[in-house]
Amino acid sequence: MYPIGISLSGGGARGIAHIGVLQALLEHDIRPQVFSGSSAGAIVGLFYAAGYSPAEIMDVVKKSSLFKILSFGTTGLTSGLSDLSYLEKLIVEKIPHNRFDQLSMPFYAAVSNITDGCCEYLNTGLLSEVVVASCSIPLVFKPVKFNNKTYIDGGFFDNLPVKPIRPLSEKLIAVNVNPSKFGNDPNHVLSIGQRCFDLSIWRNTAEQISQADVFIDVEEAAKYRLIDVARADNLYKAGYEKTMTQMSEILSVLKQRELVINNG
Repeated sequence: MYPIGISLSGGGARGIAHIGVLQALLEHDIRPQVFSGSSAGAIVGLFYAAGYSPAEIMDVVKKSSLFKILSFGTTGLTSGLSDLSYLEKLIVEKIPHNRFDQLSMPFYAAVSNITDGCCEYLNTGLLSEVVVASCSIPLVFKPVKFNNKTYIDGGFFDNLPVKPIRPLSEKLIAVNVNPSKFGNDPNHVLSIGQRCFDLSIWRNTAEQISQADVFIDVEEAAKYRLIDVARADNLYKAGYEKTMTQMSEILSVLKQRELVINNG
């Protein structure tokens, strides 16, 4: 069993906030040893589990347009489905071994198996194949096929995949970057579509929160759209600042069993 596990939600460009969360934790010597993620959270979790620091992940985001691939807007509906080949190539370039069993830390990616109608939490196979599947938003990106099954975005069934690492973690941190509160009625077709998406995601997220020892709800990130990649610095800041405001609580929970990992 690992001292600290962390689960990172999906959320398109909002997932950049996860990098700020990890940076704030690192500055307080809180270093998770087992990761899970869905969609955008799977991307960030993968790079951290591969040994990239939060600063290095942010550098990849900016230099390679890592999350630009998720800035689909309406292009997926007007020009045909993308196959996310850019993400696949980038993972192979940045993590050449491309294998779960060679990562620095255990990592699980949530994917939705639409052949059998179930969620799977994968930690074997090709990283590029599995993480691309975890990010394949239905009707926007092409499904991914392997093992004689068809897979789409992990968030369709489980956007905050605490399940695979709860039994492996003494303490579990869960991070949400999507809306958890809903106010004014949407008033046009795009906002209605966004609201429907957010509500469906929140429904399967809320079910997982009670399993976490620490829940970080980055409400500021949730104010941004799924496609706001240009707001990378703002999203990073939102994750960082939210985590810092909860740091006393986080340290208190983790120190109950002396689970904060120090440099020495």
